[in-house]
Amino acid sequence: MAPLLRRHATLWAGWILISTLLLFTNPLIPFGWAELSASLGSLCLALDRRLRREMAFAIGLPVVALLAGVDGGGLSILRLGIDWGVLAVGILLGARAVDDQIELESIAGHLALGPDAERALAELRSEIAREIGRARRHERPFVVLSIAPHAHALAAESEGGGESRILAELARARWMIEVREVASRELHLYARAVATPDRVLCLVPETEPETVDALVARIRRSASQRLDLEVAIGAAAFPADALHAEGLVEAADADRASPRLSSVSTPEPAPMPEGAAEASRG
Repeated sequence: MAPLLRRHATLWAGWILISTLLLFTNPLIPFGWAELSASLGSLCLALDRRLRREMAFAIGLPVVALLAGVDGGGLSILRLGIDWGVLAVGILLGARAVDDQIELESIAGHLALGPDAERALAELRSEIAREIGRARRHERPFVVLSIAPHAHALAAESEGGGESRILAELARARWMIEVREVASRELHLYARAVATPDRVLCLVPETEPETVDALVARIRRSASQRLDLEVAIGAAAFPADALHAEGLVEAADADRASPRLSSVSTPEPAPMPEGAAEASRG
């Protein structure tokens, strides 16, 4: 995501500089107001976002032709073709760069208007505490899940300079929100999922520990199909793993970081003891 956003703006700026220099030094046609408008005209896309690609073509091409006819350099097919080509490439690159910026601002705005992660986490801990009381009264087990994008996906987004790191943080936050939505769809009606800056926590009431592996596999498969994203998932069951809310969250986080559940590959079967292998052959 980050390199692609930066590349479009860089290409646009590079095209403006190079095309202006080439038009100025080109011996085939004179450099006049038409050439200056052709090389710099796409900057209007950045000045007013209401000016879209189609409108820029509809206004820019006739203006360049008009300037070529009145600036004294003479109107020719060669001059008009070169000027129109320079303007067209600039408009295409500029429109893509502006679209990227709008998309980035939309992502940032969505995150800024999202729920308060700290408040949501405090509410989830309170719900876990209440669920512990219900589980003790009615002997109903439940689990807490900790879900996050796999480490190699986060490492790929974090490469690069300062701008890349900012975009990577936005991408990570968006991933958390999208993973929360995926988990909410896969869990039953009474489950609760909240997104924090570094993972998604889920409270899944009335869930037997024996069904956790199937639940984890379903969420992983859904995240892969819907988001094209590999996730690491940890689980903690009450009362087997912890007896209070904070302990369950910590146990789920620790389980997510362990190779057993965070790995996306299927573990190799353990080798048989030497004595058992000989007995099976016998």
